[in-house]
Amino acid sequence: MNQKVVQSGLPVILWVHGGSFIAGSASDPALDGTSLAASTNSIVAVVQYRLGAVSRTAELVLLADPRTQLGFLPPISLNSNTNLGAKDVVTALKFISNVVSSFGGTPGLVTLAGQSSGATLIRGLLGAPSAQSYFKNAWLHSDPFDYGFNNPGAQQNLQSAFYGGVSCESSSKTCALAMSLQSIIASQNQVFLNGPSIDPSTGASMPIRVVHDGSFITSTLTQQSFPSSLKPIIVTTANKDAGPVIFGGAPPLPPSLYTDVLEGTFSDQDTQTLENSGFYNPPTDPDADIRPELVILGTDQVWRCPTWTMSRTWSSRGGTIFTGLWVLGATYPTNTGFDICTTPGNVCHQDDIEIVFGTVANPTPAQAALVQEVQARYGAFVRTSNPNPSGFAKWTASSPSNINAINLGSSGTAATGGCIPSLWGNQVLYYYQQFGQ
Repeated sequence: MNQKVVQSGLPVILWVHGGSFIAGSASDPALDGTSLAASTNSIVAVVQYRLGAVSRTAELVLLADPRTQLGFLPPISLNSNTNLGAKDVVTALKFISNVVSSFGGTPGLVTLAGQSSGATLIRGLLGAPSAQSYFKNAWLHSDPFDYGFNNPGAQQNLQSAFYGGVSCESSSKTCALAMSLQSIIASQNQVFLNGPSIDPSTGASMPIRVVHDGSFITSTLTQQSFPSSLKPIIVTTANKDAGPVIFGGAPPLPPSLYTDVLEGTFSDQDTQTLENSGFYNPPTDPDADIRPELVILGTDQVWRCPTWTMSRTWSSRGGTIFTGLWVLGATYPTNTGFDICTTPGNVCHQDDIEIVFGTVANPTPAQAALVQEVQARYGAFVRTSNPNPSGFAKWTASSPSNINAINLGSSGTAATGGCIPSLWGNQVLYYYQQFGQ
């Protein structure tokens, strides 16, 4: 009788999906780990964690402890249960640690990887002491580093607004459990859309997020505080991360409105600084559409420049960090309606996911080559904390003076452009700097 031999010593990749902490699913077809597992000879798992304000999905199996049904905005009386979605990922890590050896895996070789808010959640776990022993490395894809973690005051303001929207006392567990799904979603959407008016520090794009509560998450990973031990990490962004936000939120705009649009986001002084920097110029053709220039600015503001600042800071504190820029991708299904995302050479938010997982439908030769390279780099990183397998260009770790951001999908390293220390984080402050996060 033939018996299947189970390999041993395999590393583990645990993927944390994105979705602004209110959407997303581990069952997304793009996140099929078959190709990634086979090419890296590792175990790949995708974790589902609680999303949104209040989760009732576990109601039938968790009636014994109703508190476990609550999402990111539990009643104020249950403040010790903030960050429940992030704690779900720690629970998954503990489960992996306990059982993965039965599948040939190695508990000490776990890499956390995730995209967008999934990467933000991982950033939170890098600052969570209770999570440190359960993973070795992390790869953060398109983390919106411009946003820090919510502080307890902002969290309480969001809770009050959410429960007020459903005419429910924010301290009432009973009322929270009695809410209809329709009421939950309607009030959650209002919190999501009106975050800055509820509390300016929450930001406009991802107001519901992990909380720097001082107990579970004890470090902000900004100049405010870092953990004493820094894990090897990779941080990558897409060259047009802001594409879906800009093209999905506005019609074509003429150059005459450029300053007005900037002043809708930045102060008058910051607008003038950006316009005079030489990096963010509107088109000279009066009939042109300024949205492509706004994509460059938005990408630098929210993703690329704060990520590069993080790379400089992480390395200055003795941590190993590799930085990359996606210049080739595969248009994610939700991005197919945006011209900016389907233009060759443009990589929008999420357009790196199918490359990582090898789930690109009918890849071009260039995409197939990039899948091979990225999966090989993943395979090396999860084993050695170094994304440099043989046969590919050397990826040099970042230093305080040299980012060394490799181009993923092309040769060489990315140009610094506007991501210079004298501009972003200095003259124009990041969101987390403005609110001391």
